Amino acid sequence: MKIEKLLKLTELTPISQLKKDQVRELQAALNKLGFNAGPVDGAPGSKTRNAWLAFIAAAFGTNMILIGPDAARLLQKKLGGSTGPVDPPKPPVDPPKDPDPGDLTLKLKLLAKIRRDTPIGDLNREQLRELQTGLYRLGYPVGELDGLIGTKTRTAWAEFEKDVYGGNKLLIGPVSVDILQKKLDKVGSGRIHDFSTKEGTIEAIIWECSVQKIGLKTQIAYVLATVEWETGRTFKPVKEAYWLSEEWREENLRYFPYYGRGFVQITWERNYQKYSEILGIDLVANPDLAMNENIALFILVHGFKTGAFTGRKITDYIDDTKTEFVDARRCINGTDHDEDIAKLAENYLEAM
Repeated sequence: MKIEKLLKLTELTPISQLKKDQVRELQAALNKLGFNAGPVDGAPGSKTRNAWLAFIAAAFGTNMILIGPDAARLLQKKLGGSTGPVDPPKPPVDPPKDPDPGDLTLKLKLLAKIRRDTPIGDLNREQLRELQTGLYRLGYPVGELDGLIGTKTRTAWAEFEKDVYGGNKLLIGPVSVDILQKKLDKVGSGRIHDFSTKEGTIEAIIWECSVQKIGLKTQIAYVLATVEWETGRTFKPVKEAYWLSEEWREENLRYFPYYGRGFVQITWERNYQKYSEILGIDLVANPDLAMNENIALFILVHGFKTGAFTGRKITDYIDDTKTEFVDARRCINGTDHDEDIAKLAENYLEAM
């Protein structure tokens, strides 16, 4: 069987944008190879898309609803016939525009000036904002980082006191500030990770999960599975729709330029602003900084821990009492490929 029309492709093209005769050719080819693409009718329905996903995942280890010259040549090779060399597509990883931010540790400069136990309601607005930022970095739900004392901030401080100090839940003083600072020093502490290899990145993710207290083997396995899937198995930060151009993103993504970036992708200006405040780095002015490995690492784990991505935390699905790998996808992206990622998580767990 010869896929003449598909072999004429010169660039990556979404399956949905193929011509009808190209889709018909693709369906026939996939069906012949045992991937159930449904009727050969030229309509790129769910069966055709799922069949292509299964083929491309097996061939290239990625999950793109796209077909281009390399994939077409590989498809022809599987069907029989010479097509020339085939190289798997690799997502372009853009370096951050600014220098590496280095040490991401939050220093409690304002709270460190407190000399005696003080009701948290007596802190000024800047001190409260610093406290909220510190607690939120550690995964305590403080609500908005607005410098206003409310129920969520009071409750978050009370939980921190109970968890690590056992002091008066209504007061903050030199001892509790020192303990808070030591906890923060372990998060984003400028530890040197080797992101140049998959193994080094996996080690960094395991370390960060442990620091941010989602260190169960089941939790780590799911985080690793998510990164493998979201990055096309490269374990490198990627941009949303990395196989398409910046011009395409500007024309098609309504939240441009705050589209997805990282190991898992944060979107919308409000989320870039939130992590700007948490990390003390202006991601709003330079959203490409979210591609920096250390920043992407913190956001990945922090988002899983706090539910920052969808409102769902990893502990909603995976803890000491339950392991719901399929439903844990809701922490990131609803039910999209939930079973595929669950299988990857099972593999990681088995290897631990």
